[in-house]
Amino acid sequence: MSTPSTGRIALLAGLFAVAVTAGLLVATGRRGGEGATGDGGLVVAYPPTSGDAVATSAGRTVTTGDLQQLADLVSQNQQRWWNDPVHKRELLDRFALERHFVGEARRKGLHEDPRVRARMAYAAESVLIEALMTAEREAGVDDVKARAWFQDHAGEFGDPKLTLTLVAFPGEDAARSALAELEAGATLESLVPRSIDEATRGTHGRLGPVAASSLPGALQGPARSLPPGRIGPPVVDGERTWIVRVEERTGTPFFEDVAPSVRLRLQADVQRDFVRRSRESLGIVVDEEALSRFEVR
Repeated sequence: MSTPSTGRIALLAGLFAVAVTAGLLVATGRRGGEGATGDGGLVVAYPPTSGDAVATSAGRTVTTGDLQQLADLVSQNQQRWWNDPVHKRELLDRFALERHFVGEARRKGLHEDPRVRARMAYAAESVLIEALMTAEREAGVDDVKARAWFQDHAGEFGDPKLTLTLVAFPGEDAARSALAELEAGATLESLVPRSIDEATRGTHGRLGPVAASSLPGALQGPARSLPPGRIGPPVVDGERTWIVRVEERTGTPFFEDVAPSVRLRLQADVQRDFVRRSRESLGIVVDEEALSRFEVR
């Protein structure tokens, strides 16, 4: 099964929205000819709405809930655009006309046309599939995973110049004890005399500005991703464990600057993996001879 493209989803969602305006019910089975009562049947209808009456059209009341539902369907995240007085009227006109058109289609019996019903069913299923893909993408990528990926691939975003304050401890337990002191009110500078790294102890814990690529490998990812002023979790580097604070950074974006694009990239990977696993679970067996005889008309 191939996943629907964004353009195809938009087109089909538009068809779907027009098809069910004014409460038109579409009872469908699975693709392939099962009846409406078959397992997996899908009934499509607008959820009920409520709100203040704003108009009447052909003797029927149009409410604020009707307009809100249509606005959410045709252009999500554009509330300010719709709140312009001219666009509010356009939204009302669109709702009234679409409801009228669907009523006319029903009066002419077009909703009983098998080809029309098939297109409506396909549109409804495609919207449902896109909802599934969105749920899988969003569930598969959280901020922790996105930040970890950014740390591992920070080199793809350039080589920033960093000024750091860092303290090295003889092991992770000692570093975590130091973090507890910081949370209790101690300053990172007050911990510098306990550092086991002689070079930075001699500079009061300061290092830089230096290129991120010149840092020890374990430090590069965390140092690239930390915003200035924030102390990160302990960084294990062989026999020593660092506590790091970025004082200044120039040359490349912070994680927060690229987080949306990082999430999109990871979500695409999640969707591809979900599709692959789904295809494998189906155990599709092809009759090559029968398939070769099939021709699309």
